[in-house]
Amino acid sequence: MATTILHKMQNGVEFFLVLQDGKPLGAAVSIRGLARMCGVSHTAIEKLLISLGNQTAPKILETLHGQEFYMVTKITRRGKQVTPIRSKIAVAIIRYYDRLGYEVARQSFDAFAEIGFDSYIQGAVGYLPDEYQESTQDSRYEITRLIREPDPWKRLYSAGTCEKVRSWYFPRDFFWKFAYDWMTPDEILFLNEHNPVLPGVWQRGNRIHQHLAEETRDRLAPEISNLCILIETSTSKQDFETRYNRGKGYDQKEAF
Repeated sequence: MATTILHKMQNGVEFFLVLQDGKPLGAAVSIRGLARMCGVSHTAIEKLLISLGNQTAPKILETLHGQEFYMVTKITRRGKQVTPIRSKIAVAIIRYYDRLGYEVARQSFDAFAEIGFDSYIQGAVGYLPDEYQESTQDSRYEITRLIREPDPWKRLYSAGTCEKVRSWYFPRDFFWKFAYDWMTPDEILFLNEHNPVLPGVWQRGNRIHQHLAEETRDRLAPEISNLCILIETSTSKQDFETRYNRGKGYDQKEAF
């Protein structure tokens, strides 16, 4: 099998595409390029990768523990060796900095989310050939975390939690920020299609958790339970956000 590596510098960011027998095998970006897309120094990215390697990274990135970070061991460019970061890892890191409030990271995330959704649609309608859809398969699988037809309503959040949430936040904003922030853009569009916001009332016909697949609810249950406990034991909105940030590994100087 013949392996080819394509690369291009765009707006100061170097991208790589690995081809095997002419078909896409994987995409990657240089460490310095990733840093530029996040709006941080390359040293910050290197430190974050080290923390991922020894499993001391912020909790929000713990799903990356044990994964392969690099697409290719070493690539020589202009007499220097670079180690490209796999696209999946890069996306998670950009999203991390986006959530911390880094404007450059937000712009980067918004840009490739739109491009990725265009690609998703092209594949869904059969325009993009199957052999060029490998990079979207993981995202397509994530749609199975949601279901089209809602399950019967069951209480997921305690009455005490809901009462405090209503006193501190507009409930819709709270749940999207703290309970369902894991959804991908594709999943949100899927939810909007099958459980849309009703005109004039700004509420959905069903609760969001009624559209979670059983496996998704089972995985989410411990985190929701911890979230409820955190809310009910917090003395104020600020106390809750400070403790939540600490638990997620966010920089305490950054506010929601």
